[in-house]
Amino acid sequence: MCPKAFQKLILLSLIIFLAAPHSFADITAPFYFSNSNPFVKIYGLPSAESAQLIPKSKLKLGLQLEASSNFSFDNYLSRQPSKETIVIDGETHRNNVQIRYGYSDALEIGLDVSYLRHKAGGLDNFITDWHRFFGLPNGGRENFPENGLQYSYHNNDETFVLEEPARGLGDVTMKIAYSLYETPTQEIALRAGVKLPTGNAAKLLGSKSSDFYLGVNISEWESSAFRWHASAGILRLGEGEVLNRQRKDWVVYGSSTVVWLFNNNIALKAQIDAHSTFYDSATKELGGEAAQLLLGGAIRFNKNTVLDLSVSEDIVVDTSPDVVFQMAITFKNW
Repeated sequence: MCPKAFQKLILLSLIIFLAAPHSFADITAPFYFSNSNPFVKIYGLPSAESAQLIPKSKLKLGLQLEASSNFSFDNYLSRQPSKETIVIDGETHRNNVQIRYGYSDALEIGLDVSYLRHKAGGLDNFITDWHRFFGLPNGGRENFPENGLQYSYHNNDETFVLEEPARGLGDVTMKIAYSLYETPTQEIALRAGVKLPTGNAAKLLGSKSSDFYLGVNISEWESSAFRWHASAGILRLGEGEVLNRQRKDWVVYGSSTVVWLFNNNIALKAQIDAHSTFYDSATKELGGEAAQLLLGGAIRFNKNTVLDLSVSEDIVVDTSPDVVFQMAITFKNW
């Protein structure tokens, strides 16, 4: 999604918000986000969610739009073929359709279908100017072509290279959730899912593996103005076609979100997502534990429609994209 299109969508959202009736709706859910590192996104790492399930016989539809700017490398400039090398330089855009249905009062079923696009980095000039203006290090960007695309990995056993733009259907995930505990101030839910191998592995649109995750989500009202969410779980990675020899079998993940209700129509949010390593690698990009910080908020259009806007930063450097812009619109309780 280009910056101009993103600006137009924000303007349209504000117009709708100002014109919409102002009745109360839930705007406190976590940002629906997970690590956008292109070598991680191909697996079934779940996004953070609330413990609150969709009511019986109701439908929730969501659309998430992400634009991530990636730049990181290790050992590439040394030009020593015997060493493990990696380059992650480019942009990845992801559009995800989220469907949830309340099968019963305690059971929710769902489906995620995503469309991915890997392209040359149009944000490179902006990020370089930002670093220069604030006197920040540029991370070696000057050694690579501006607005390039290279997602590559090499060691003595495996090589993967993507240097041409690619787009297409990503991996589809089927999801289920069960309510374990519910009071007026706290909810606990069990969430599980299976990721299916529908994406093209050669184009880094999927891993060609079937992955399974199981986790617990907690949502709690700390006061009338604050809500807190947390999740933790395990992810089982199946055999795939992308760096399969380096792939770990198990990954541990978690998230924590703090929400402040500024008023009945606007909520401000801060969120941290983290996970253990996906690969047995000496590079930080693949072999390091990752953590991202998301800042942003939500606007309620009407009682059933919510807009989320967020920006993600890699607080553990090189394990996730430099920056990810996300916009999500959700239609609830149909």
